[in-house]
Amino acid sequence: AEVSGIALQLQPTPAARALMMITQQPGYCAAGVPRTPERENLFRWAGLMGSGALMLYGRADDAREVQSPDDLRGATVVAQRESQPLAWLREHGLKAYEVNDTLTGLRMLRAGRVDFWLVNDLAGQRAIQLGGGAAPKALHSFGQIDVYIACHRELPAATAERLRQGLEQLRRDGELAEFGLR
Repeated sequence: AEVSGIALQLQPTPAARALMMITQQPGYCAAGVPRTPERENLFRWAGLMGSGALMLYGRADDAREVQSPDDLRGATVVAQRESQPLAWLREHGLKAYEVNDTLTGLRMLRAGRVDFWLVNDLAGQRAIQLGGGAAPKALHSFGQIDVYIACHRELPAATAERLRQGLEQLRRDGELAEFGLR
């Protein structure tokens, strides 16, 4: 808000609800939204926040190796609802267990309720820090995920540009490093 000169109100919201809000309510934006072909024309894109690995985690005591999507057949993989990891699982015809947030996915993995956790590693690392306990075992990266600020389509282009410039300024100043965004 300070860098862009735009008054902002922050509201933590599950991804599915945030996407609904920015689709239906002018003046709303959401942070950390993957830019996909089906979403391209739904939103006004206000800037790249960062990139992270599409990372698959397993429990530390699980000796299974994963190198390809085929290695996940028959396993249950937890992913956040309305996320790029969930879309990736569906695209590969894999069994997914949907949760509202990354921390819930991590907890389910640790509790043995699912076999694997697929997550944007930016969000995953943050959940691991917040969740305490032993870190799960990073098994394989299935590529990169870019996340953006996405806003309602009626957001003026000049406002989106100010948000983008604010993000760039924060990145240059190193102020996003705390969140793994460089």
